[in-house]
Amino acid sequence: MAKASGVDVTIPNAELVDKAAIDTIVKLSADECISSDIEELGAKADDIPTLTENALKDACGFINPIQATAEEISEIFRAAM
Repeated sequence: MAKASGVDVTIPNAELVDKAAIDTIVKLSADECISSDIEELGAKADDIPTLTENALKDACGFINPIQATAEEISEIFRAAM
C-alpha cells in the first residue's frame, strides 16, 4: 500500500514507511474532502453497537487473516467520532 501511494519503501525503517503511508492517505482524504469523522455523516454514539454488529457481519472481514473483536471494532468507531 505504501509503495502504491508513492512512498519510498526503500527506507530501512518499517515504522517510518508506515507513517509516511498513513500521512499520504490522510492528505489524500483531506484533498478529496473525505471526512474521518463519522458524526459528520450522522452517526451518534448510540449507533456504535449497531455499527459494530454490522461490521462483524460484513463479508470483507471474513478474509482478514486476523479477525477483529467486537470491542476492537467499537473502539475504531469511538475513535472516528
